[in-house]
Amino acid sequence: MKRRQFTKYLFLAALGTAFFSGCGSGIQPGIGGLWNGSDGTGSSSTLTGQVVFVNSLSGRYQLYLASADGKTVTRLTNGNWHDYRPSFSADGKKIVFASTRDGADGQLYVMNSDGTGATRLTSGRWADSGPAFSADGKKIVFESNRDTEGAPQLYVMNADGSGVTRLTKDGTQRDFNPTFAPDGKSVVFARGEGESAQLFAIRTDGTGLTALTASAGANKNPSFSPDGKKIVFESSRTGSYQLYQMNTDGSGAKRLTNNTFQDYNPSFSPDGRYIVYMSARTDGYQLFRMDPDGANVTLLVAAAGNSSDPRWAN
Repeated sequence: MKRRQFTKYLFLAALGTAFFSGCGSGIQPGIGGLWNGSDGTGSSSTLTGQVVFVNSLSGRYQLYLASADGKTVTRLTNGNWHDYRPSFSADGKKIVFASTRDGADGQLYVMNSDGTGATRLTSGRWADSGPAFSADGKKIVFESNRDTEGAPQLYVMNADGSGVTRLTKDGTQRDFNPTFAPDGKSVVFARGEGESAQLFAIRTDGTGLTALTASAGANKNPSFSPDGKKIVFESSRTGSYQLYQMNTDGSGAKRLTNNTFQDYNPSFSPDGRYIVYMSARTDGYQLFRMDPDGANVTLLVAAAGNSSDPRWAN
C-alpha cells in the first residue's frame, strides 16, 4: 500500500469508522449553545477538570474542550483541516494531537490547553497519529508508517519532538492506540487489522512484548486507571463494540457496558472515579461518563455532529 493511500486509512482508523456514519437526524443544539447544563449534561458539583474531544460539526474534525460536568465548552481549533487523536499531558497544561494542517499527511502538534501556541513536532512524507504523553510529560508515544510502506509501528520521542526512537519492529502488523502506563515503564497498544486486533504490552526499551487479550473480535483503545492497576478498553468480542475492564496483566476481564449500541474510546478521569467514552446510544455519537464498574451512565456532551476521542485531565 502506498504511503498516501495509507495516510487516509490511518486517519479514518484513528477516528473510528463508526464516527463517519453521519450525524443523527434528531434536533440537537449546536456547539455554541449546548453546554448550559440543561441538555443531558452532568450536574455533580464534585466533578473537576476538563475533557478534550473531537467534533465534526464544522464539516472538519476539530478539537473542543468541555468542563468535566459538561456545562461549558470552548472550541480549540478552527481551520480547513482535520485535527484528531488529542491527548493531555498529566498536568492538563498541554495537548498533543494529530493534524492535517500545513498540507501534512497527518503530523503531530502540541498546543496549550486553551488552544494557543500550536507547535509542529513531526515533519515528513509519512503519517503520524495516536500520540500520548508519558505521566511525567517528558515523552510522547505515537504510531507512524515512516519506516514502512504499510503497517505503522510505534515510536517514542521527547515532548519537544526530538530524539525519535522506534519501539515496535514487527513491521507486518499494524501497531496503534498506544498509551503509557502511569509508571512510564511500559506501553499498552493494539496490534492487528480490522476485527482481529488484540492488546499487547511492551517495555519502553522495546523488550518484554506480552499479549494481554486473545479473544474473538477486536480489542482497541486501552486506557490505564490512574493507579495503574486496571485497563479499560473497547472490544467487539460479542459482536458489537462494548467497553471492558481488565487487570494490567490481561486477567480478570469484566464487561462494563451491555447494550445494543456501540461504545468506543474509553478514558479514565484523573481521579479514577469515572470513565468518559463515546456512544451511539443517542442520535449520532455523543460523549458519556459512567462509574468504573459501568454504573450511573450519564450523557456528558451532546452536540450536532459527532463527538469522539474524549480525554480527561485536571
